[in-house]
Amino acid sequence: MHDRRPAFDPRLLGSERGFFEIWFAAIVHQRAQKALWVRYTAFRPRASASAYPPMALLWGAYFDQGRPGDFRRRIRSWPLTELRFAAPALSLP
Repeated sequence: MHDRRPAFDPRLLGSERGFFEIWFAAIVHQRAQKALWVRYTAFRPRASASAYPPMALLWGAYFDQGRPGDFRRRIRSWPLTELRFAAPALSLP
């Protein structure tokens, strides 16, 4: 069975319900022994639990097994209201 609902419904931004979504991809080059990991998170707490603001996060990490000390990572966050939803893509500023 396939779920045909959109991954994120922008109408949830103004709702009382909370929302949490994560998508990630791991890209591995076995011969080169390198990997890239990317993760996107959208988070909107319930209105009654508003200690944290609604936010979007984009994470990335690069691994090189041949150079264990050369681990690189980045995390960026934006207010969730700055996400732009347009089929078929998601856009961050």
